[in-house]
Amino acid sequence: MLRGAVASWCSQLAIRRHKGPPTGNPLELTTYIGWGELMKKHTFLNVGCSLLLAGALTMLAGVARTQPTTTGPKPQLKPPPPTMACRVDPSVTDLLFAIVNRTSRTTGVVSITGVITNRGNRDYVSEIQQQSIQIFENGVVKLTKPFQYLNPNGQEFIVFQRNWDTAANAQGGKPPTYRVRIVYSADVLTDANPNNNDCDLTNNLMSRSGDRITALF
Repeated sequence: MLRGAVASWCSQLAIRRHKGPPTGNPLELTTYIGWGELMKKHTFLNVGCSLLLAGALTMLAGVARTQPTTTGPKPQLKPPPPTMACRVDPSVTDLLFAIVNRTSRTTGVVSITGVITNRGNRDYVSEIQQQSIQIFENGVVKLTKPFQYLNPNGQEFIVFQRNWDTAANAQGGKPPTYRVRIVYSADVLTDANPNNNDCDLTNNLMSRSGDRITALF
């Protein structure tokens, strides 16, 4: 706006300077005489206009530099919600199949191994009769193993072995399904011992089909 006002004033001055003699109107004559006096110094006026215009441009540039540049409100970064670390968390972490002894192309002795791991950040300490690992074959318990102590990331294993015949499985239908599960006694949560309270009961079971055993032969 300031630059426009200065430029307009200088333009009017230039127009008056080149307009020529008056037509005889007294008002115009008076105006012409007034402008004529000014035109005697038109060189200085031109210089003055240039300086005024340059000053206006400098002032506007300074204002532009001081104006904050914004592209809209900045999003507020929210911190992630706090997480509660488990104190003790025995969990089933693997169910493994292996051939222990191959007796023919389609038969042999195989092992079914369950692995449990304490994923918590404290030692699991309990009475020996209060928890155990079990292996199921088609829903029937085949082996039970008690455990009592697990340090953080500590592991316990249970291994069940049996004869396997891929031809018999092919004739008799699907191979059995195996399951590993952690089982607790009824008093484990009421014994006043916080070091055996499993903080996550959703990871205490794992199942796999015996098809994977047949695929090993």
